[in-house]
Amino acid sequence: MLPATRSRPRSTARNLVFNTLNRVFDALALRSRCLLCRTTGLGSTDTLCRYCAAALQPSSRPCCTCLRSTVFVPDTEERQCLACRRDPPPWARLVAPYRYEPPLDALVPRIKKVRGLLELSLLAELTGVAVRNDYEGRVLPQALIPIPMAWTRKFTRSFNHSEQLAARLARMLDLRVLRRGLRRTKGGPPQRRLTRSERLTNVRGAFQATRRIDGLQHIALIDDVLTTGATMTAATRALTKAGVERVDVWVTSYTPTDRLAAL
Repeated sequence: MLPATRSRPRSTARNLVFNTLNRVFDALALRSRCLLCRTTGLGSTDTLCRYCAAALQPSSRPCCTCLRSTVFVPDTEERQCLACRRDPPPWARLVAPYRYEPPLDALVPRIKKVRGLLELSLLAELTGVAVRNDYEGRVLPQALIPIPMAWTRKFTRSFNHSEQLAARLARMLDLRVLRRGLRRTKGGPPQRRLTRSERLTNVRGAFQATRRIDGLQHIALIDDVLTTGATMTAATRALTKAGVERVDVWVTSYTPTDRLAAL
């Protein structure tokens, strides 16, 4: 009698190959389309049509820590508003070059829902350029730490977009990425479903620094969008509690004040 042989998971392997090829074909097809409006006929190296490129302009240089005020304290080296002078956020500097509104707000959902790697690369490039400009003459952080996801969400989505964004920024700026510099200590519903007060409660005490940050004094936290700042506040406090002297925040965009009022 022949020994029993273990059957190979053909369907799983076939699905993996099919999904990989599908993503490759989709990426090749999208290379000739604008990533925002899906207009066809772009050049082989273009990602945006000229109309979307013109519409996608960085916001004017507001307060360097909250980005929402343009009324600054006079005679100061940094452009900081009076509210941040009186009650500063826990981070030292915030880079968020774009407002989270059309046409940019079409990119982030695609990254999260369908792994839009071309969209992710575009946002990383735009954010990297903004970081270079913002830190001209200043010292860059020693390392980048992406905001960690709850394990249940990462298992469902199978990747963390903040990690991917941090990896691309690190290559552009020649910096280190500490993927496990922070760990999430509790889960909870996604922030996008919550009101402003619920967001603050949902992430309070949700992060803990790991030993990977030992010896580091200047770190930048990486995420896609800053809305109320609740997540970044909790993550920053976890790092400063562990001994990090300065934490900066880098995101691709921030939610404008008029949209915050609806939360």
